[in-house]
Amino acid sequence: MTYIPERNNRAAVVIISVLFAVAAGCFVATGFLTPKAVYQICLIVCLTLGIQLTQRYLLTSYEYMLNDENELAEHNDIVVIKKQGKKSTVLCNLSLNYAVLVSRDASVKELESKYGPIGVRFSFCPDLFPKKPYGLLIGFDGKKAWLKLQCDEKFAGEISRRIGLFKEEF
Repeated sequence: MTYIPERNNRAAVVIISVLFAVAAGCFVATGFLTPKAVYQICLIVCLTLGIQLTQRYLLTSYEYMLNDENELAEHNDIVVIKKQGKKSTVLCNLSLNYAVLVSRDASVKELESKYGPIGVRFSFCPDLFPKKPYGLLIGFDGKKAWLKLQCDEKFAGEISRRIGLFKEEF
């Protein structure tokens, strides 16, 4: 089963546009105003943030994959693939046998009080401010990871169904 989240990056576009506008203003200001170093530092910071946000939220898409039903006994995995242009990179390939839960409502603080400290947190959402993303808590090697996914209820339900199939302790 494959899921490709829909993107809605209006907030990212606005923030990136503001960063590039401020960078342009700082570039012009370096010719007139002193101290130039302040405007040059502001220029570099705004350009760096603008480029990083553009690369992360405008030029990147994600694909979430679960193994086919006939492969579940061998591989009960979730795979997250990052796509940029023609390039695809597997970011995450984790067994759902070690998964604890998938939830839309649970906060990290609530989960830490119930399951212990969460060492690693990843956001695999294509939007800067996703609307109600799902979280997947996975434990392995004595550590816990919180993965934030921007998927629909059907895909999250399928993950939840597969969590208990071949349970292994972490």
